[in-house]
Amino acid sequence: MIYFVELNDVVKKNVHWPVIYGIAVNVKTGEIFHATFPDKGPDEVIRSARNFLGGSVMSIYDAKVEQLQIEPYEWTPFPAAPFWFQQSDQVILQVLQHLLVRNCSNGENLDISLPSLSLYTQCSLFSTSLQNFSTSPLVEPPDFAKHMRSIFQFLNRHPKESLFPTGRSRIYKKTADGLWERIDYAA
Repeated sequence: MIYFVELNDVVKKNVHWPVIYGIAVNVKTGEIFHATFPDKGPDEVIRSARNFLGGSVMSIYDAKVEQLQIEPYEWTPFPAAPFWFQQSDQVILQVLQHLLVRNCSNGENLDISLPSLSLYTQCSLFSTSLQNFSTSPLVEPPDFAKHMRSIFQFLNRHPKESLFPTGRSRIYKKTADGLWERIDYAA
């Protein structure tokens, strides 16, 4: 495990920000460098929804067989999904910041353009998965709210439906062209 927290921290207006959002390590030389990862792999929203709903982080790539495997999981409906995927990036981030900073039971109203919902109602819309959104909403990368919206849209389209027929995994392998191809369901 590599520990970079103290090295990757800068304070701006009393808020801790990462110096960089992504790193890579050359395992042969030990060189550490900034990296971006545009290819998030197949079924990113399915994997993200699992984490959003409280699932643990899983290792999904098996280097020995060069396959990515998404283990089956089921979820219960997330009734607030239609409300949240209709909100702007700004609203999603502001509500998240507000709820993380303030006590949800104190009866305050948000000072942003949401439909006239009490803070209690707003908190209840977030309460089941708030801890899985972000621990640092003030410093999320620019695509964070868009990514959250894609999860809300997924949960709205698939309120309880299993995407894993008979409990089988979704397995992918990269083609010679470097694209992910679904190869089979595991037994």
